[in-house]
Formats: sequence, structure tokens, C-alpha cells
Amino acid sequence: MVVTTRCASAAYSSTRSTPVLIESTNINATINNIIYEKYKILPYKSWAPCNKTISPCFEYTFVIQAIGLYLYGYYIALVDIIIIGVLVHLRAQLIILNRSLTTVIQRTHNAIKKHRDQLKDIEISSAIFKKTLNNKLSECIDHHQLIIDLTDEMEAEFNILILFQFFGSLLLVCLCMFQMSINPLNSPAYPSVPLYLTWVLYQLFIYCYFGQEISTESELIAEAAYNCEWIGTEHKVQTSLMLLINRSQRPLYLTAGKFSKLSLETYASIIRGGGSYYAVLSRVNE
Repeated sequence: MVVTTRCASAAYSSTRSTPVLIESTNINATINNIIYEKYKILPYKSWAPCNKTISPCFEYTFVIQAIGLYLYGYYIALVDIIIIGVLVHLRAQLIILNRSLTTVIQRTHNAIKKHRDQLKDIEISSAIFKKTLNNKLSECIDHHQLIIDLTDEMEAEFNILILFQFFGSLLLVCLCMFQMSINPLNSPAYPSVPLYLTWVLYQLFIYCYFGQEISTESELIAEAAYNCEWIGTEHKVQTSLMLLINRSQRPLYLTAGKFSKLSLETYASIIRGGGSYYAVLSRVNE
């Protein structure tokens, strides 16, 4: 009788604890689902043909968006590297040309030292000097023409792309200024906005800086040609130098869609415009 009573009591206790255990399990599962759903955050909002909050659609969408963001960033970086690389190459070629023009007479004297046995004859020495000087000056002129052709080709190929790049950067500058004007300084999201704005302005600065360097170096070609110790050379050499100097009066430059030059002046205008935009928005939101 006692054993039967104990068994009945145990069975009753187990039947009472079973709903409690089931309810506790359901609560834990609900909490886990809420936490899991809470942290189901995609990199950016987009449309999907399925419910993005349910597995495995969420995982598929997340992977696709992550790959897309990686490829987009990779493409943007490659475009900047290609354009900046060509700008650096143009600037280096102009520096080399300026150095070549400045030392053309000295390099000619160094070249004719190979004919020391013939230098005893003044006429032969003068003929060798003239021929060598004409050849080296022709190399400089051809080099200058190749740089002009490369600049024109780059302008034709990239001016529209640079224009869109500038428009996109200007839009980002305006949006960053707007975010800085509406977010308080103690906001958690505030520090990221100036940091992103700094990178956008740095990208614009790289374009404008090397564009300015190309224009500056191309203007120095005339000075380098004038300082090449041309006094005493034959009339043909002087005429060639004069034509080279005349062509150098038109500096080389690149543009953003034929609207504005890539220069530090353009960059300063962008900075001033961004500062004015920020001042207006800050006053409106006060």
C-alpha cells in the first residue's frame, strides 16, 4: 500500500513537472529565436525573391551581398590605381624630359669623347658634335610629342570617368556634411562620418595633386630648354629649341569631363563649397 502511494505520488509529480519543462523549453527557444532574428542583419537593404529572415535564404543573401561589396570595393580601387598610375607615369616622364633638355649639351660632349682620336681635326670634331647634338635634341622632341599624345589619349579615355568620380565624391561630401550637421557630437555614429569624409577628400586630393603636378612639370619644359646652354649652337638647333619653347607655353592638363581641370585650385573650390554647405546646414538645423 505504501509502495503504491509513493508510485502514484511520483507519477503525479512527473506529470506536473512535464508541462513546466516544456514551457521552459519553449521560452528558451523563443528567446533564442528572438536573439537570432535580432542579429540577422544584412550588409545593406536589398530585394530578394525569398524571405530574408528565414534560413537558408538569409545566409545565401548575406554571402551574395558580401561578395558584391568585395567586388565593388575591388573595382573602385582598381580604377583609382589605374588612373593614378598613369598620372604618376606622365609626371615622371615630364621630369625625365626636363632633365634631358637641361643636360643635352653636356650629354653631347660626353658622347663625342668616344671619338678622341678624331678630335684633333677641328672640322671633324665640329661635325660630330653637330650631328650628335641634333640626334639628342630630336630624341627630346620626340619624347615630348609622345608625352603629349599619351596625355591626349588619357584625356579622351578617362575624362568622363573622372567626371563621374568627381560627381560621386561631391555627393558623398554633401551627404557627410549633412550627417555631421544633424548628428550630435556625442552620437555613436558621429566619429565614423568625419573619418569617411577624410577618405573621400583624400581621394579627390590625389587626383587633383597629380593633375597639378603634370601641368607644372609641362610648364617647366620651356625653362629647361632655355637653360640648356644653347648659345653658340647652329641655327637649326636654336630653331628647334624655339619651337619646343613655343609649344611648351600651352601646359598639359587633364579635365573632369571637359568642365574643370585636375588642379589644386579645383580641390580648394571643393573644400570651400563643402565648408559653405556645412555652415548652411548647421544653421538650418539649429
